[in-house]
Amino acid sequence: MHDKLKLFLDKINLPKEYYKFFESGKILKLKLDSSRKNGTFVIEVENILNDDVLSFVNENISKGFKDMDSIKAEFIPRNVDYSDTIKYFTSAIDSSTLTKPMKELFKEKKVTLDGKKIMVDIDNIAEENIFRNNINSILSYYKNLGFKDITIDFYINEENSLKVKEELIQEIKKEAIKPSNEDNPVLLGEEPNGKITQIKDIITEESNITVEAYVFGVEEFESSKSAFKILTFKISDNTDSIYAKFFTKDADLFSKLSKGMKSGWFRINGYVKQDMYAKDLVLNIRNVMKIASKDVTITDEAKEKRVELHAHTMMSQMDGLTKLDLGKHTCELVTNAINMGYRGVAITDHNGCQAFPIAYGIIKAHNKKIDDKNKHFKGLYGTELTMVDDTINIVVRPTDEPLINNTYVVFDTETTGFNAGGGDQMLEIGAVKISNGEIIDKFDELIDPKRHIPDTITSLTQITDAMVAGCDDEKTVTKKFLKWAGNLPMVAHNAKFDISFIEMAMKKYDLGEFKNTVLDTLELSRALDQGYSRHSLSALVKRYDVPWDEDAHHRADYDALGTALVFHKFLQKLDSQNYEK
Repeated sequence: MHDKLKLFLDKINLPKEYYKFFESGKILKLKLDSSRKNGTFVIEVENILNDDVLSFVNENISKGFKDMDSIKAEFIPRNVDYSDTIKYFTSAIDSSTLTKPMKELFKEKKVTLDGKKIMVDIDNIAEENIFRNNINSILSYYKNLGFKDITIDFYINEENSLKVKEELIQEIKKEAIKPSNEDNPVLLGEEPNGKITQIKDIITEESNITVEAYVFGVEEFESSKSAFKILTFKISDNTDSIYAKFFTKDADLFSKLSKGMKSGWFRINGYVKQDMYAKDLVLNIRNVMKIASKDVTITDEAKEKRVELHAHTMMSQMDGLTKLDLGKHTCELVTNAINMGYRGVAITDHNGCQAFPIAYGIIKAHNKKIDDKNKHFKGLYGTELTMVDDTINIVVRPTDEPLINNTYVVFDTETTGFNAGGGDQMLEIGAVKISNGEIIDKFDELIDPKRHIPDTITSLTQITDAMVAGCDDEKTVTKKFLKWAGNLPMVAHNAKFDISFIEMAMKKYDLGEFKNTVLDTLELSRALDQGYSRHSLSALVKRYDVPWDEDAHHRADYDALGTALVFHKFLQKLDSQNYEK
């Protein structure tokens, strides 16, 4: 082993049992950039390194060269046996950007080697798209090992694909509720075609849109002053809900839709517009067709069921998902528990007992039919009572400073992920100082995370590895930002998220304690605009006529500017209501 290589290994505290992998190795060169603070050791070794050895080097190299901003090692093996690539496949999947469920799925796939090409057996186009989007991170792992010429390809196993497709068809047939006995399932206009949009993605007005949703409520209105009749449907696709309206003077068509769309799943086409009466986006109907139900029957095959002693219905505001309909006398929680063979269930809604009569009626009716299939079911009734409402945190560390005549730092962050305490970090801090509605200063800095930015984050923010290369690290940018902001009150949309990354950076780099006053425009919007269901930044800029380009969304500087202009509108509204501090 060459002396320089041994010095390198000693410096990173490589365990002695790993030295055998470097016996005939040597350092070929050290590549440095112009600042001489970022470098790469190019090291020649005899064979492909053991996976554990490579992981240790990558994780500890920066500890041995603390004076460097960025340092890594690149290994050049003299002997590369490409027949060994298959045995590294599981580790390559584990190190990739795939989600955990997808990692488990692809680790079970059949993998073969064709020369220097790894062939992965997949079942369908959906798997192909997922694999294709993450293939670069898998290849990167192999190239770091020394398999420089390796490529990865995949093929769809037609036999498996047909098998899965047949299983899905049978499942759909089993679960589907047939549309209508009528020959024509189209209830209005023509058969809606085109791309299906999820309701959660409807955030602005649209001239042409198609959704697939079920109806869970209908309201009829017939004007005494005109011939117009209005049907308002409450629809959901289990991603979100929206009002859908239909206007007509035709009494027969009004009656047909009113009866035909009482319940069930429909494909609905129309246009989305801000409704002055609903004060929200509303889908105005052009075409409607009855479709098979997309509801999935839930089963529980466990011999001994886990009886839930703390459960909420929709009567728990913002904390209950199971449906409860007072008019139809239905309670999804109780009915599902009975159907799955449970012995009982407890309902403990927040601050109310509206669900009790309905649950009691369903349970009483069931217990009248006890036989070999229908066992006795017990209902348990309770409630969670709030003595002090402390759930709204519009301001953290409040002061007596005036609201209007003040200067604020409005900021936003872009990050490598969503968990500040779990290894993610900031990619960008963008901020503005606003005083009396005027932007008086700006701050915007990209951050080099010293590692690959996840593909999903790049897709969302358009921030690439090339853009952040050579930028300051998180510690430096955080210090700059805190100095620039000073003691001014800070404002952010969903502030808990952004502040968590600022506080974690201060903790990681020993930058002191965060003590600024913080205002959250998300919570402020929920308090001020209680008549609206959407409080995202995209919804707020639309509501308050703030100039906005949705394509520029998810960049910290642009989002901070939009938030600042919306916040000034909030201040004006508060001032008109005589709020001074």
